[in-house]
Amino acid sequence: MGAPRASPRAAARAGGYNGPLPPLELRGVFAPVATPFDHRGEIYRAKVRHNVSRLERTRLSGYVVGGDWGEGALLSSAERIGLWQETAAQAADGRAVLAAVGGCGVAEARALCAEAARAGCRAVLLAAPDLSRTAPSCSGAGLFFRAVADRAELPLVIDAALGERGLPAGEIARLAAHPGIGGALVASEDAAAVQELCGRVGPGFAVLIRSIRLMADCLTAGACAVVPALAAAVPFYCLSIEEAVRTREIDAARQLIAAALDLDALLAEHGAPALKHALDLRGYYGGIPRLPLLRLSAGAQRSVAAAGRELVG
Repeated sequence: MGAPRASPRAAARAGGYNGPLPPLELRGVFAPVATPFDHRGEIYRAKVRHNVSRLERTRLSGYVVGGDWGEGALLSSAERIGLWQETAAQAADGRAVLAAVGGCGVAEARALCAEAARAGCRAVLLAAPDLSRTAPSCSGAGLFFRAVADRAELPLVIDAALGERGLPAGEIARLAAHPGIGGALVASEDAAAVQELCGRVGPGFAVLIRSIRLMADCLTAGACAVVPALAAAVPFYCLSIEEAVRTREIDAARQLIAAALDLDALLAEHGAPALKHALDLRGYYGGIPRLPLLRLSAGAQRSVAAAGRELVG
């Protein structure tokens, strides 16, 4: 692993300055990488390096590490930090590593932001804690994001559903005014809602989407980047869609998207175990998921294999 790097804000604080962080420029396709485990259920670091080294041969803009597709809910803080360090050490200059942080309170989130900065990550992808059982009437996601951003040593990309079940566009637009919040990764299948958000936040705020189905509509409407699960297994295919959109070959992009929807639906249905099987089929290391997750059934494995063959021939 490379030597820890000082974050932009940490360097600024050394000079007595606690102002805004540098602008966050995120564009293109990001892969939400899976977390390899060995037969004991421990992080398989050699396979982390193997997967990232293969992804480094592509034109991906960067990686999301320790998120939902990386079984983030089953990782300890120390394991997340180790994954960030391994990935950032492998990533070429210019590729952004987004450290996924979620399921914790303000103090721990700030501490993890500092660790992500030391690991060499570009930004923190931050999800608010689920308070639906602790305080069902609490709608404190916006306050959580602001409180973390006030003292974070890296720019934040907030991770939230867009709309009634998550954060409305107006609330995300208000968060975009915070100097420590540089973007939002939104979960939505409503292209019009994403377009509205892009119009509200302005050009200096990065809107990222998860949905491969909406790539053509949202990238042309102002979204900056896409983080589809498929990018971890078939990165060249996802990059072909992005290139078609960028060169205004929208019909070609829509045809590519349509062909990918079956595999995308299987990943959405079966989650990280399906992504791991797709990785194994493509020469990456997927391996076994961490308990209580289980391997795919034989039938689901066949379905993933068949859908994947449609994309790669």
